[in-house]
Amino acid sequence: MVLSITGMHRSGTSLVASWLNLCGLILDQGRVIPPLIGNKKGFFEDLDFVLLQEKSIMQQIPFSGGWKVTSSQELQFSKSETKIAKEIISLRQDQLDCDWGWKDPRTCLFLHQWKELIPDLKTIIVWRPCDQVVHSLIRRWTRKISRKLILDPIWAIRVWNAYNYSALNYALCFPKDVIIVPLERLLSNDQAILDYVNDRFRLSLSHKSIQTVYEQEMLEQNPPGYLREICSLLGNKKIEDRLLSWSPI
Repeated sequence: MVLSITGMHRSGTSLVASWLNLCGLILDQGRVIPPLIGNKKGFFEDLDFVLLQEKSIMQQIPFSGGWKVTSSQELQFSKSETKIAKEIISLRQDQLDCDWGWKDPRTCLFLHQWKELIPDLKTIIVWRPCDQVVHSLIRRWTRKISRKLILDPIWAIRVWNAYNYSALNYALCFPKDVIIVPLERLLSNDQAILDYVNDRFRLSLSHKSIQTVYEQEMLEQNPPGYLREICSLLGNKKIEDRLLSWSPI
């Protein structure tokens, strides 16, 4: 069984990936991206998957930086990219004789492409309220360049909308193969959610407390009030309600 872990950037996908890895899911068979500023615990991202998707986004949306997508239009791998994707999958399957997976937020934008290549693909989509994600992006950008930076929150909200809208559309197509989890519920109900994941996807992961890998200061949960108002005006509330309706707990 192959499991993809995805969701909008700064939504806790690294936390969930590190927790599932602790519970026994193989995520580190490829070249893993090391910890960096803004993610001191590490990303738990397989570089082969990340580079493929990042380059594909930049080819299709030149000024995206490989992740800043504001359109909900589904992205497509080129023929050469599809060939690379098949090679990555084949290599991982040759290396492993067990359940494995990968984590990358960009996978949200390519889920249909991966499903064609891995028909039995299962997916966990992690989401976090839009205002919290936008605030986290702004804080990360400020730290990254070591000076004050005004990051357009409207742009960031549109990116959040695009990623989560794409994830929802995929979930509607393959409801039996998708679990959508609100990060805050996972933090308070990790045992129940892991039981649900094991049962739904026929896994046998061993429960380890998510608090073992969780550091509260890494996830800012008190964004300024104006961000919630802007998010609501740009239509994210409807998307959040749809995401919440998929919650297993």
